[in-house]
Amino acid sequence: MTKIVSIFLWMTFMSTVSVLGGDLDRLSQSMIRKSDIPSDAPLFEDHFREMHVGDNAPLKFGADPMALLFKTRLRQWNRGKVNFAGHYILASWGCGAECVQFMVIDVETGITYHQENLSYIAGYNIDPDFDHEEASMGGHGSLHFRPNSGMLMVVGAPNEDESRRGISYYLWRAKTFQLMRFIPKPTKK
Repeated sequence: MTKIVSIFLWMTFMSTVSVLGGDLDRLSQSMIRKSDIPSDAPLFEDHFREMHVGDNAPLKFGADPMALLFKTRLRQWNRGKVNFAGHYILASWGCGAECVQFMVIDVETGITYHQENLSYIAGYNIDPDFDHEEASMGGHGSLHFRPNSGMLMVVGAPNEDESRRGISYYLWRAKTFQLMRFIPKPTKK
């Protein structure tokens, strides 16, 4: 039985290599690693937000039509604690292999937000050891944030856009994510 499992794993690995044209170097060179974070990268503590105290407001689904598609997930998340930018919950769920989708819930108003150009992250070929501080969520560390910071670090390709693949730093301001910095890490061709 062990031999059969070993053969199956070897065949799976070789088929993956075959899809990549046998180029393991390309796979390795395009892997996003913690060492790709520059020493002058934005810091969570530079974007401090006061923490919400009190109960979460009931969700208002009329404000964002996309929220209607994920009512169950959003309700589950809204039962929890603030995890982003002082009075928000960054709610996330899987959307396929190596993919995480997310929306933001304002616990003070119950309004949900999503940004069309940043609604899901393809987190493929990210070093499994990539982790930034204690707050991390998503496939292979795609989303990094803190309860008392307005900064979001995204690792991967927003909306599967290969030209945006890398490490992106966003600031939550005026109910939208504004790109502060982008470190590209495209897949080598």
